Amino acid sequence: MHKLVIFDWGRTLWNPETQKLFNKVPQVLEFLTRKGYTLSIVALATDGDTKRRLDALKASAIEDCFAKTLFRETGKDKMYKETLKELKFESSETIIIDDRVVRGIKFANKYGCKSIWIQSLKFREEYPTEETGKPTYTIDKIGQLIDIL
Repeated sequence: MHKLVIFDWGRTLWNPETQKLFNKVPQVLEFLTRKGYTLSIVALATDGDTKRRLDALKASAIEDCFAKTLFRETGKDKMYKETLKELKFESSETIIIDDRVVRGIKFANKYGCKSIWIQSLKFREEYPTEETGKPTYTIDKIGQLIDIL
């Protein structure tokens, strides 16, 4: 069984257009925690504003669900590796959930993790390629994780 779930933040848990969590996020996190998963966030802040993301996470009342949270401007692959090492999980025990196939899904395939692509909003037409590989699962709403995991 996979034990670590790494989420992206923007357009995965958080809707940057509405500045709110997506529907069902608290329920999904509670469900995964009850099932024994360790949860983490690994996300880029390409605009450099990591503080805004951390403030949004704190205000959303879900911060305590996560064993590790990383927001940085660059180096997402490095952040994934750091999270796996610090939380002491193997790639084979890890699921990466992301809205970008060129980041999370690509890393998952390269390093032997399972992956779930949330195909919605801005990057819904950023399809998997030979370079990125295909996700293990594709969903269009975060609430569908309950049916998969």
